Amino acid sequence: MVFLVIFYKYKFLKICKLIVVKNAVTILHHRFLQINIVMLICAYNFRKENDP
Repeated sequence: MVFLVIFYKYKFLKICKLIVVKNAVTILHHRFLQINIVMLICAYNFRKENDP
């Protein structure tokens, strides 16, 4: 009985960890995409201003 509880707790923690890691990766990925988009917009505006 105690073994089962420990097993489930361990499994639950493992799943939680997986979810957190997955979410962190997704957030980082989205952040990275946002930064890329911002940089593209900045580069585009910079080029537009400097083009005669």
